[in-house]
Amino acid sequence: MRNAGFFLRIYIRNLFTNKEFRWINIIGLSVGVTVSLLILLYVRYETSFEQFNPNAGNIYRIVTKNNQDGSIGAATPLALSDVLISDYPEIEKVTSLIIKREAVKTADERYDNFNGAIVGKDFFSLFNFPLKAGNPSTLFQEPYEAVVTKHFASVLFGNTDPLAKTFEFENQTFTVTGIIEDLPSNSIFSFDYFLSDKFRYKYYPDLNERWYDFGLYTFVTFHGNRVPDDFENKLSSVEEKYFPDFMKNRLKFLITSFKGSHLNPLLGGDLKSGVTPGLLWTLSLVAFGILVIACLNFMNISIANSSKRNTGTAIKKVTGATSAKLIRDFFTELAFIVLCSMIISLFGTYLLLPIFNRIIEKSLEINLSDPVLWIGLAGFGVFTILLSGLYPSIVLARPSPMKILLHNRDGCRKKMTFQKSIVVMQFIITVALLITQLFIFKQIKFMQNHSTGFNRENLISVPVQLLGNSSGQNERLKNTELFIQRLNENQDRYGFDQVTVTEFIPGLAFKNRFKIFPDDDVNSNGLELLSCDVDENFLQVFGLHTIEGRFFSKNYSTDHDQAIVINETALRELGWNSIEGKSVGLFTKDNRKNIIGVVNDINIASMQLPIRPMIFQFGDHHNYPGYITLRLNNKKAETIDYIKGTWTELFPGVPFSYENIDERFKEMYGAEKKLVMITGLFSILAILLSLFGIFALSVLEVEKRIKEIGIRKINGAKSGEIIKMLTNYYIKWISIAYVAGVPFSILVTTKWLQNYSFRTGLNWWVFAFAGIIILAAALLTISWQSWKAATRNPVESLRYE
Repeated sequence: MRNAGFFLRIYIRNLFTNKEFRWINIIGLSVGVTVSLLILLYVRYETSFEQFNPNAGNIYRIVTKNNQDGSIGAATPLALSDVLISDYPEIEKVTSLIIKREAVKTADERYDNFNGAIVGKDFFSLFNFPLKAGNPSTLFQEPYEAVVTKHFASVLFGNTDPLAKTFEFENQTFTVTGIIEDLPSNSIFSFDYFLSDKFRYKYYPDLNERWYDFGLYTFVTFHGNRVPDDFENKLSSVEEKYFPDFMKNRLKFLITSFKGSHLNPLLGGDLKSGVTPGLLWTLSLVAFGILVIACLNFMNISIANSSKRNTGTAIKKVTGATSAKLIRDFFTELAFIVLCSMIISLFGTYLLLPIFNRIIEKSLEINLSDPVLWIGLAGFGVFTILLSGLYPSIVLARPSPMKILLHNRDGCRKKMTFQKSIVVMQFIITVALLITQLFIFKQIKFMQNHSTGFNRENLISVPVQLLGNSSGQNERLKNTELFIQRLNENQDRYGFDQVTVTEFIPGLAFKNRFKIFPDDDVNSNGLELLSCDVDENFLQVFGLHTIEGRFFSKNYSTDHDQAIVINETALRELGWNSIEGKSVGLFTKDNRKNIIGVVNDINIASMQLPIRPMIFQFGDHHNYPGYITLRLNNKKAETIDYIKGTWTELFPGVPFSYENIDERFKEMYGAEKKLVMITGLFSILAILLSLFGIFALSVLEVEKRIKEIGIRKINGAKSGEIIKMLTNYYIKWISIAYVAGVPFSILVTTKWLQNYSFRTGLNWWVFAFAGIIILAAALLTISWQSWKAATRNPVESLRYE
């Protein structure tokens, strides 16, 4: 203990010897570990989904694969779950879920911000959401029962016991028969209330025929906790036995594991947006790069500063210290510095976590009971100690006392060569981070500003689905027409143009996929396309144009039932040069429709996805009307207030909302924006760490060459020549690092851009701009020390010679 206290005092004293370099090392290591901790917390969160559930490994999902484009969707037909129960005895349990996001009411108030679902009673035990109140054995025996979370209950019912309390959903009264804890954020389920599975038969009287309605999320377990051999092929009998003719040959059912599905980038339309493993790998590599830069800084500064410890090392070796003991002492001192850095990093992580949460839009917490946190910290510590200390300890311990005292030049040259190599490695990582960051930013700007095929500016859409829920589509259409009529009365006053009614709008999901059957042998099985019902004003309001033929018009009575319009991609997929005289079968080969026009392609979703073939139908089919859309002019705020006031006057009690289509498109790139913010922040840190290291090295280099500089000045060298000599030493190695870093950044950026159907180019000026930033920052860092050395009086440096 006495020896430990003695060495501790020495280590603390050493912190304040050459304190500039000691604290640069500590701050550098602290920054590297802090960044690594933040990334560790994020990666840990995204990879921990469903780990609280001991059953997760035995649960499987039924998903669908589109036969035409190969896309995989999480949702299945509403009628599927009952068929799985009746036709597949190898299945132990089937648990299905239907999302319901409509408003709920109590006697006093309406609530629009809760998410609900229709589930079976096995849902809570299977997914490890046990009841905190209520009887599991009698749960959901009636259709109008509900289980609610504690948060939902506290908002609706206050501090009173929520059991047996009631609330309204879709004009039906539900009784609370169970309470559960609020669902954890690391689950794909994020609901506030759950309705009895028996209610879905009331909500969908034709449930067994709804093979076209993909709104069911299906989870199954098997006897023996394993998927039976050839089970996926057996699922094909569902299509053969139950699908209507127009649905056949469109999809295939697949089995996928429930555990880990949050990290499956191929699974579209899931309950909660997943995260691609590539993003986690990218952030992990960024954190690793910054930690390596911090360790290399420590290594380089330790080697450069070793000459100041050489005398002490020589004395220790003369008095009997072995190289092994010197290495052990160095590592012990390094462990003390790393420990200090770890403590600073923990405090830094606590302070920065709220800011980091705002950037990634999560609620990460530091859980001190999580073993992964401590394993990660220990791993960072061991990695830092080994990488930072292995080579410097050998440099300090290996030379003989005689060589140390005679200032062995060969050893100095070897150390200088290794230091240059470290500078190059640091700046290779920094260059790669910066260039990749610039291209991520450029890709986001490209996607936000790239033409989507229609004019998004000042377009707003008002959803009208709630205008007829109780009375069906006819009532919704009647109320929509009344609303438009009232709006048009003041069209000139508020300065908006035509109003259009559509089934869907770009930026929100186009849910209808229908098959068309052209008269040729190439597409004998039909071609599946997205479908959207529109009115005659669609082209004008959205700013599309016809490529061939004409658009819908009320002047043609046959347009409602006998005509469709296709987009350019559909024309290419069909292999046609013209639509003249062309017709297709819609749903079936016999239900013929004339192709009357072709309109230009539009992006209905993110630029990450290719443009899909589409058809447009005229009038009130399917889910029409869904939205009314208009383009605002100068009086934006005033016009929106007028639209809201008109809605409230006509439909009191029905909530008003609207979508800004341009903003909706920009919001699609939330993941990319998070990535650019995180990598941007960490790229700046990487540059600063590299500059810290080069600053410390420049100080030590100037100290070593101070006498040389004095002699040169006495012999007539000018200050500018001295500055050039000192800066050229580093510029050469930074240039080598830039040349080496560019190919690596091209490789990473090209790989990342392959995720996007529409992508920016690898412009040369981005690489040049990154090089200028790196070189300018390095020159500013070095030039201050170079200027001080060049303007110093040479007499001061030679006074004691």
